[in-house]
Amino acid sequence: MPKEGLVVGAEVFPIENLTVNDGISSKVVVRWGARGEITEILEKGQYLVHFAEVAFGSPKVAVSGEQLTTEAPEFRQGQWMQLSREIQFRSKRVMRAGQPGVVRDLREDPLQVLLRLAPVGAVDAGDVCVFPSDLQPMQGLPADFANFCGLLPGGFAPGDAVFSLADIVVQAPEGKSVAVGYGDVGMVFGDPINHESRLKGELLVRFETRQDNGNPVFLSVNPSSLSRTQPMAAGRHVELTKPLRFADGAVESGHIGVVVQTTADGYEGDVIQVHDGSKERSFQPVPGSFALVKEAKLSKQELQARLQELETLAQMNDRAGKTKRNVSMLEQNVWAVCGFGSGLNLSFLTHQSKWPRLGSLSADNKCLTLKPTANEGLDGTLGGESTVRFDHEALIGDETRVAPYAAAIRNAAEGRKVLDIGTGPVCFLARLCLRAGAASADAVESSEASVRRAKQCFEAEVQGQNGASFLPEWAALDVSSLQDGDEICVTAGGSSLRLLRGVSTELQLPGGYTMLVHEILGDMAGNEDAALVVDDIRKRGLLASDCIMVPRSSSTLLAPTGSLERSTLETLIHRLGHNGDATVMPRTRYSARRFPPAALLAEPQAMEVLDFQNGPELFQQRCLEFRTQRDGQLDGVHMHLHVDLDDVNCIDVLDAHSKPDTDSSWNTLYLRLLAEPVELSADSRVLCRCTADLSQRPARYTVALSVGEDGAERELCEPFEWSGG
Repeated sequence: MPKEGLVVGAEVFPIENLTVNDGISSKVVVRWGARGEITEILEKGQYLVHFAEVAFGSPKVAVSGEQLTTEAPEFRQGQWMQLSREIQFRSKRVMRAGQPGVVRDLREDPLQVLLRLAPVGAVDAGDVCVFPSDLQPMQGLPADFANFCGLLPGGFAPGDAVFSLADIVVQAPEGKSVAVGYGDVGMVFGDPINHESRLKGELLVRFETRQDNGNPVFLSVNPSSLSRTQPMAAGRHVELTKPLRFADGAVESGHIGVVVQTTADGYEGDVIQVHDGSKERSFQPVPGSFALVKEAKLSKQELQARLQELETLAQMNDRAGKTKRNVSMLEQNVWAVCGFGSGLNLSFLTHQSKWPRLGSLSADNKCLTLKPTANEGLDGTLGGESTVRFDHEALIGDETRVAPYAAAIRNAAEGRKVLDIGTGPVCFLARLCLRAGAASADAVESSEASVRRAKQCFEAEVQGQNGASFLPEWAALDVSSLQDGDEICVTAGGSSLRLLRGVSTELQLPGGYTMLVHEILGDMAGNEDAALVVDDIRKRGLLASDCIMVPRSSSTLLAPTGSLERSTLETLIHRLGHNGDATVMPRTRYSARRFPPAALLAEPQAMEVLDFQNGPELFQQRCLEFRTQRDGQLDGVHMHLHVDLDDVNCIDVLDAHSKPDTDSSWNTLYLRLLAEPVELSADSRVLCRCTADLSQRPARYTVALSVGEDGAERELCEPFEWSGG
């Protein structure tokens, strides 16, 4: 009698490893949790199942019904996952949110997942048991990837850190290009997706950075082209293991040298340079004459010397027409000297999601990072908050945002009927309003994923639990009831919250709101349609005459800038993010972290103002007049967000970036307008003509610079135009 549900065509999963005995040992054919389909019902409770993934032999395997289930498992062996929260140990080891790992096994009662955590930065791979609630599905995996997690070719295992032993060339739209350079670091993920690559015995490897575009890349690689140890490559420090004899003297063993060039980078030979205390000497190494040095923690002076050494090598590549090779050279050296080991897998960490990897260097060293932004950009809403993907976790974790918002809400919310636009996955601002004494809150959210997550959070709170790892206890609600339907209705204490699915401009809202809260703000005040959204709400008469707005207004502040003076590390970070090139390009808009206020030539002024309390103007045109506060070379403008929440509380993003103990999840913007900077003396007159058309989706902006006294102005450039954020 067939087991219930086990019929021909049924999808099934083994609950344990399926093995065969070849007379010598037992071998795993199919791992537990693998997907299969019943093709035939056999005798004695056996079933013939076709599995897509088998270690060897035929994909059709005879299996006992006791070994099968029709329920898809939450976890399976070889499945890649990411940590959903930070986990700390008494040993002070920290596993960060977003860190990837591969499932090895399950532990019963209570259910725990044995995970092989992938190496991250200077932390090696290791096994750990975590609860299912600590995990989330892996993001960014290639389509159709399925990891068998058995023995891989070359003896490698998923999660192994590896280094390329040759340049790997790929076909790009503009032709063939080197994607991975000799010595670049990557991580083994498992079997290739392509059947032909599997037949060749290749591995699927994720390399941290493509040399030609700076992005991570999955490639199928022959195991013979990989090494578990980093090979000798340009920029690496080496120690002499034998004395060297030169015509004018000798260099004893133990001296430290640097690999200046290698044949892998297209040079005629390998060259090592060593300083013996009196002069620099260069030589072509022979096997056994040197050993690679593992980078140790450096003093401030030693670090600066090391960074300058790498910049010198980068400039040598520039002169040789090998600028892109700088990406590999720096990838293999900068991370280690800055304390991040190989730099592997840092891009998975959620706290650096906006600035993968390079954000780690910028944040850790409090230094400038510039990232190009398309001139025809998106506004974050794509024409409304319907498809916006605000980083609400970043908002909640950003003290420079949360503290002023919370204070302003506490000052105003008591007894009010609140409308919260773009409320997000935990209805954060609406929560703060209820905790501050609001009578009710309508929270609008168009993302179904966010609505589902908010519902789960409220359901957990009904049970007295915190429903989201990133939600602080002081923002939790004492939820007594929850009703789900076209809208989700929550009762908490003496207040009520309605979570409404949809877009504020399309929903039928009851009106009579005495408080409007939102965080529809991007790196510029107007680039997430806040003006249009609030204007629509006001025109529909949904706000009471005494309605309070939080924020009350927001603006984008602009100031003329002098030429940037970057540290060596900032120059190297720029090279890493720009195909090895150190140039800050003209007529380019950059998203900036830690922009130095010292680069501003004058006090910032508002280029756009969104007055939410009185109604935002949808078309704004200004001619800003500046007087330079010092001598300098004018080359562009800097813009940053300023938010006026109420009479007391405000947010200034440039100020948050500038302090040693604060930061902001918002970026600032740098626009280099001039290829050749203009020398200006202190008290020079600079005019900036700006337009902000907030009636369009996305919003459109123009900026133009001129200098000179009244009646003798000189235009410096054509107006620069862009849209969105």
